[in-house]
Amino acid sequence: MSRVPIIRHNLKESMEYKKLPDKWIKYLMSEPESGMGYQIVVITLTDGRQFDNVVVDSASAIVEIKGSDKIPFDPNDISSIEVKPYQKYWGNK
Repeated sequence: MSRVPIIRHNLKESMEYKKLPDKWIKYLMSEPESGMGYQIVVITLTDGRQFDNVVVDSASAIVEIKGSDKIPFDPNDISSIEVKPYQKYWGNK
C-alpha cells in the first residue's frame, strides 16, 4: 500500500504554501520524515540559489522557510532536495 500525500487542513488560511512537482513528491515519499508528517530539507534551484531549513508537509508541499515570511521561488525551478536531520533545523548539534 502506498502513502497518499495529503496537505494538512490545519494550516492557517493566510499561510502560503506551494505544491511540489510530482517527481519531488515521489522522491520525498521515499525519504525519512524529520518529524511526524513533515520533512526539513535543503532546496537548490536551477539558478544555483540554495534555501536551508525548508519545511515540507506530507512530502507534497513547501509550507515554510525558517526565517522567511514567504516562499520566494517556483517549485518547478528546484534542481535538488536534501532531507536534513531534525536537530539541524533547530540549530542543535
